[in-house]
Amino acid sequence: GKVWDHIFPAGTDPQSDIASWQQYKQWGDHLLAWCGYAKADKGVGSDTQQEIANRINDLAVYLHFVTANYAHALPLFKRALDILEAALGKDHPEVASCLNNLAMVYKEKGEYAQALPLLKRALTILEAALGKDHPHVAASLNNLAMVYKAQDKYVQALPLNQRALAIQEAALGKDHPHVAASLNNLAMVYEAQSKYAKALPLLERALTIWEAKLGENHPHVAKCLNNLATCYGALGKHTQALPLLERSYAIAKSVLGEAHPDTQNYLNNLTSCKQHLAHPTQTKKAPPP
Repeated sequence: GKVWDHIFPAGTDPQSDIASWQQYKQWGDHLLAWCGYAKADKGVGSDTQQEIANRINDLAVYLHFVTANYAHALPLFKRALDILEAALGKDHPEVASCLNNLAMVYKEKGEYAQALPLLKRALTILEAALGKDHPHVAASLNNLAMVYKAQDKYVQALPLNQRALAIQEAALGKDHPHVAASLNNLAMVYEAQSKYAKALPLLERALTIWEAKLGENHPHVAKCLNNLATCYGALGKHTQALPLLERSYAIAKSVLGEAHPDTQNYLNNLTSCKQHLAHPTQTKKAPPP
């Protein structure tokens, strides 16, 4: 535990803190081994159990979001959830957070039937424990909306995204990185419905926030650039899309690595855009988001 505390100072967010990723990469095998033997027995205090679960959860978040290693992330999230439920009870906000994380792995795997009940349970817990206007509730709404969008259920997704954005702007201010995430998610629902005039200003605003708050070479910036380019491509503005896709791919390749699914997706979109510009009469559709 002390080694973990030394490597990762308190408050480190493994999803957005790029500085911590090299540490996870360097120590990953040791941390996985630690998670394998760390115990949360009934005789251990709940604070210690929660601490163990949070460390397991943090490693799983890194494996999920940064390396796309779902095979390792999934059992870690399940283990953290079991420990938290035993230590804190089934209706604690920390349990809801772990439910959200577990559900999003299922979402990435396309297992929506597994993800939805976890997300609905998490949302119920958070609304009861924190109130319906809490930022954690907004994050849960966003996750639920993403699963609906992935199934092309835009009627269900849109009001959840809109509510999440309103909550976060009121609670966090209009320039918070979490607000940018909600803007991006809402824009993607509009984009999927071919409502580009609504999507574009949301994406432009999200990009401005993320660049200012997270830096110009963050994976969230790469994602937003790709999404913005997708909208331009759908409007036939491939010349505007190209530099955005080039920058998106360069960021992802540098930070996430060539083999990451996001990097590969951005490369495919960049290739499609170049092909369209080279042979505009042979390619009619924009690259997928």
